[in-house]
Amino acid sequence: MARRMIKFPLKMKNGAEVRSLEELRANADVESIMKYYFSGQLSLWCRAFGYEDIPAGITEINESFVKSVMDLIGIKVSAEEMQEYIKNSFGVADTGKITADIENEEEIIDNADVKDKLKEYTDINLDDYEISVVPVENENGKIEKYRISVTCEKSDQYTRFSIPYNITTRYTKDRFEQDMYRKITNCFRILEEEEKYNKSNFATMEVGEKFLFGRWENKAIEWQVIKKNANSIYVICTDILCYTEFKIEESFDWTGCNVKKWLNTNFYNSAFEEEEKKFIGDVCGDKITLLSKNEVETLLSDEIRKVGESTSPPWILRSYCDYSPSNRTVQFYYVYPSGRINYSNISHSIIGVRPAFEIVF
Repeated sequence: MARRMIKFPLKMKNGAEVRSLEELRANADVESIMKYYFSGQLSLWCRAFGYEDIPAGITEINESFVKSVMDLIGIKVSAEEMQEYIKNSFGVADTGKITADIENEEEIIDNADVKDKLKEYTDINLDDYEISVVPVENENGKIEKYRISVTCEKSDQYTRFSIPYNITTRYTKDRFEQDMYRKITNCFRILEEEEKYNKSNFATMEVGEKFLFGRWENKAIEWQVIKKNANSIYVICTDILCYTEFKIEESFDWTGCNVKKWLNTNFYNSAFEEEEKKFIGDVCGDKITLLSKNEVETLLSDEIRKVGESTSPPWILRSYCDYSPSNRTVQFYYVYPSGRINYSNISHSIIGVRPAFEIVF
């Protein structure tokens, strides 16, 4: 039966997806290489692209490393024990076959399709993740398990696990795939939680970076850094959070707007967990605010200003002008989907809400 290895690129920290040894040498970094080494993906990649001598060398290194540690502390291990450990801890090494039957490719879950199917299980931005789903065969050429690795590109966090492939008349292939997607989704949740409350992650973020923080209507909220200070970052929602009727309920300025009150009560308390709230600072006395006209003009590029469809309502700012006590009116600034700034009396109009806040670290 004709057989072939599954080919896949290795993604380096500079964004390059390498498919040859020359590309690997030109773009490699220590962190990426060691990550792929310990996961077994480096050996697999080399075999897939025909570099058979490298996996053999990696196997010798693995065996030598394990034996050296055992010898150092005076512990004897059998060759079988050592091979089993290498197989489980260093990826495939020289044990286990990872191949695809050309005549039976429906058994192999295509990695490109995995992300599409995962969209049914999660709303996390899958572009931030590298997912590998690889079948492992036993000595008889039958798939005995799938080895899954999940890497978060933005935080360099990584996890790997295996799922036995024991298909029966009751435990069907469809049920297996459903269980697999649920477990991968759980990995996302764990990796996101681990990253969420790490102050050092916020401290290393630069202007322009995007990240997930909080949830609204069962979806993670994406934010973009628009300003960085010594111990804080100022962020804005990358899209319109919602549309609502704009009302002046008390004083005829930002402090009397229904949106200000809603952002700092309903939204703040519903969107963020207690651990997340610990990172949120104050902007002009508010936990959650809107940008001012000056901030839009000085901090936002034309690209960031443009959100929504061309026919969508504009998104409101906290800046206002032309307050008329006699007419009990005030004109607020807002941004059209085209990015143009304008102002008018928008009381009782439908407007877009694009929150902003400060994260302190």
